[in-house]
Amino acid sequence: MNDTTLAQLEDRDAFLRRHIGPTEAEQAEMARAIGYDSLDALIDECSVTRAAERTGVTQPAMSHTLKRLRALFDDPLLVRAGGGMALTPRAEALAVELR
Repeated sequence: MNDTTLAQLEDRDAFLRRHIGPTEAEQAEMARAIGYDSLDALIDECSVTRAAERTGVTQPAMSHTLKRLRALFDDPLLVRAGGGMALTPRAEALAVELR
């Protein structure tokens, strides 16, 4: 057995996550922590303002949540289109799973 400590192994895991991203199970856990309700409202409403109103938070708070979700899923999720917002293909796939 080598002298690798638990702390060193945890450091390696953190390093790998930073460079290859979280596993699907970790993504699901992070999404739960952020809130499926927010994700569902953003996808359903295609509007940060309406999603905020629906979930009872401020627009800046929902905007911050969207930023965290974008980082989590490594996808913009909602993009400007015409006069509003549109779902990305990844967000459309998530919508199917949320239903």
